[in-house]
Amino acid sequence: MKYYGFAYMGNFYEYSLENATSYTDPYAALAQANREWDAVPEPHIGRLLIVLQVEDVSDANKNDKRAFFQFTSGKACLAFIKQESEIIWSSEANQLWNGNAEFMG
Repeated sequence: MKYYGFAYMGNFYEYSLENATSYTDPYAALAQANREWDAVPEPHIGRLLIVLQVEDVSDANKNDKRAFFQFTSGKACLAFIKQESEIIWSSEANQLWNGNAEFMG
């Protein structure tokens, strides 16, 4: 199983795994998504992130599981990772959100 972390780009967005770093741990992929969000030059109060759980990279974005995250800050995301809080997995059509914020419903 491989995990990839990204800043959330919207429902049904196809995330490219071609140059993305894979992880064997979903929390490491979430940390990568958090760093990616921090790299955006404009300041943001909250953040929306996604982690993909992929069994077969050649079939990614079709048969993967997704975990959607919304946090009030990067520190809140890091606390989630440190505590290894439960991750709720869902699909792109039925998004269930993890984290300490409610930007998305």
